Amino acid sequence: MDAKIDGVIFDFDGTLVDTYRLYVETYRQVLTDFLGKDLSAADVTDMQLKAEIRFFLDAPYREDYEHLYQAFINHYGRRHAELCDGPYPGAFAAVDAIQDRGLVTGLVTGKSRAAYDISVDRTGAPQFAVSVCDDDVNLPKPDPEGIIRACQLLQVDPKKILYVGDSQVDFEAAQNAGSYFAGVLWAKDDREQLEFRELCEGSPRTRLVSEPAGLLEFLDAPG
Repeated sequence: MDAKIDGVIFDFDGTLVDTYRLYVETYRQVLTDFLGKDLSAADVTDMQLKAEIRFFLDAPYREDYEHLYQAFINHYGRRHAELCDGPYPGAFAAVDAIQDRGLVTGLVTGKSRAAYDISVDRTGAPQFAVSVCDDDVNLPKPDPEGIIRACQLLQVDPKKILYVGDSQVDFEAAQNAGSYFAGVLWAKDDREQLEFRELCEGSPRTRLVSEPAGLLEFLDAPG
């Protein structure tokens, strides 16, 4: 396939920075306080967690959204240094190398703007020309709204960008936008890698990458 990629848009959590322990513990603390019972990490992960804005807008938390969301952001910031496991090795360097090639770069994440700003400040994450957070869209991934909005701001065709992400909703959002997709494996164990490979199998505009440097290889031969 003869193809040209004009820009690269990244997911954040699980792609550039390992915030898993931070998210689980932040939810655990907020929900323990709210429900009045001590929850374990397993209790929290069984709740099928999603991005904080969407989670607290759902029943049974909607009526207490403002309080719960602010408590989440407070805990997230307070525990960040302790529980965020930082950038994945080579991830920030890959972003820098892509930007050095003159490609436009952006970010589309399901996390809130407040949490994103905290993590950027604490981790020294790369600066992107455009960042689209959950606050900025009506519909979350896998809807392509975030990717399309970022492309509009970057003035690039969604069909000529590479979206880099680690989850099923990232893959589906890229497909729905008509974009190329790089599925990152570096945060996954063997079982998760196998499941992700099976999910992405047969998609001609998708490639799985085991380490951040593989993104540069995708740009060299996307087809």
